[in-house]
Amino acid sequence: AALPGSKVVGEEAVSKDKTVLDALAGDDPVWIVDPVDGTFNFAKGQAPFCTIVALTKKGVPLAGWIHAPLNGDTLTARLGQGAAFNGKPVRVSPDAPMAGAIYAKTARAKAREDGRYTLIDERCGGAAYLDLARGRFGYACFSRTLPWDHAAGALASAEMGCAVGFAPERAPYDTRRHVGPFLVAASEARFTEMTKLLA
Repeated sequence: AALPGSKVVGEEAVSKDKTVLDALAGDDPVWIVDPVDGTFNFAKGQAPFCTIVALTKKGVPLAGWIHAPLNGDTLTARLGQGAAFNGKPVRVSPDAPMAGAIYAKTARAKAREDGRYTLIDERCGGAAYLDLARGRFGYACFSRTLPWDHAAGALASAEMGCAVGFAPERAPYDTRRHVGPFLVAASEARFTEMTKLLA
């Protein structure tokens, strides 16, 4: 009703019928919905978990919403219009801490050996994007990029001023690409540095 002619792609629907993903390649706007991101945590009755919604067209996120129901934190973004955290405009600091989430085995091992990185595994991609907005994270790296987990967060990160892209070629985020590594970093220098962990 909000956008006549649009379609919906949800994690649960795709688990039953993979052809639902075909909507991402079509000409119609697509709502991508993840009712519970961080299912492992939710099932155990622990934080963090989120609800994520994104509006996309031809692989490009146009708007996104990430909401943490336990504390009410909400990150929103619109393409070319910036991002907001709890209703206030938000930008990342290039000096954000060397802390973050790495969901790529080899890069995680290298980061631990390096010793300068603080790794935080929250089992929730949406929470990583919220932590970037909070200034708690300076980077995040994901080995899988399923659209319900990342469409809203990739857009919000770019609108917050993060360096965003698939490594190592620095390809822009696309909802139709589901294999990473995909990097989000508080600065171009940090992005380059994180790429080396993936080499």
